[in-house]
Amino acid sequence: MSLEKSSETPLLPHSKGRRGQHYAAPLVTGFIFGFGLGTVLLSFTSQPIQQSLPVPLIHSSENTNISQEVSTQHLNEDYVHLDLDPQGLANQVRVLCWIMTSPSNHKTRAVHVKRTWGKRCNILLFMSTANDTELQSVALNNLREGRRYLWAKTKEAFKYIYQNYFDKADWFVKADDDTYVIMENLRLFLKDKDPKAPIYFGCKFKEPTTQQIYMSGGAGYVLSKEALQRFVEKAIPSKEKCWGLDDGNEDFEIGRCLQSVGVEAGDSRDSLGRYRFLAYDLEKHLIPGEMNSERWYSEYIYYPQKEGANCCSDTVVSFHYIMPNTMYILEYLLYSLKHFVRTWNQTVLIDDEKL
Repeated sequence: MSLEKSSETPLLPHSKGRRGQHYAAPLVTGFIFGFGLGTVLLSFTSQPIQQSLPVPLIHSSENTNISQEVSTQHLNEDYVHLDLDPQGLANQVRVLCWIMTSPSNHKTRAVHVKRTWGKRCNILLFMSTANDTELQSVALNNLREGRRYLWAKTKEAFKYIYQNYFDKADWFVKADDDTYVIMENLRLFLKDKDPKAPIYFGCKFKEPTTQQIYMSGGAGYVLSKEALQRFVEKAIPSKEKCWGLDDGNEDFEIGRCLQSVGVEAGDSRDSLGRYRFLAYDLEKHLIPGEMNSERWYSEYIYYPQKEGANCCSDTVVSFHYIMPNTMYILEYLLYSLKHFVRTWNQTVLIDDEKL
């Protein structure tokens, strides 16, 4: 019989989430997203990366006179990095990604993460309770499956990573098997951050009753090296600092644990206050009125978030509730689609000859 958790940490409404089956809408919004992000990401190689990353085609150093056609609302700090080499950035900012999954989702969800964005992580791990030869999943021992026990899986996953991979990465990402992460933008965001600082980033929430700050689990969150060490060495062993039982909301509980050992919940928004880590799919954030059905969201979100085109950063990092088909659509729009673009004071046709 499972032990029930005290009422001081109730199951939060966001944890249930929405697993809607949208097909046409993600295609349209994904297409809009592809063009909107194109001027930042520019062009990416169509070759799957074995830790190989796309190379930008336009270099801002040639002319610093910004065309008046570029809206001032988009002139944020992200544009000064257009000369960076993403391949070099992958070597400089080493990111381990671990995916929360379960045996029933290995073939239907997790494998599609591996075939799409997951291949751009420096290290990719799937945390489950069963071995899978295709995924090369880690079968965590003595755990029960189910949403109720995600907290236990989170603790065991981070302990496993700390024991086996601590020196092989600088940042440690947790994502669900229906999360999509743009790794180039994550590394760009982390480039000037110190992995030795006790900090973590994600979509920042605040529980209305307790005022506890934490990061949305579905949007994914990233711990610095120091944050991981404190979590495993200081927080988990202490019943005063961490909830010791298996049940609980993993995102809420890890937020409380990390705060108890002095890990800061960082601000991941861009200089215009737009979100990089998204708790829902782009449709929910981009189309005005779509979030009305998620009444809890406005109570939990830490910073105000606009609807429409200004909802999200040009260098957005993650989306949640992404179905497998949509992952492949995003892959095409982000890494294969070429388009005619007016950027800065140049007109450029993005084509394969320049790759």
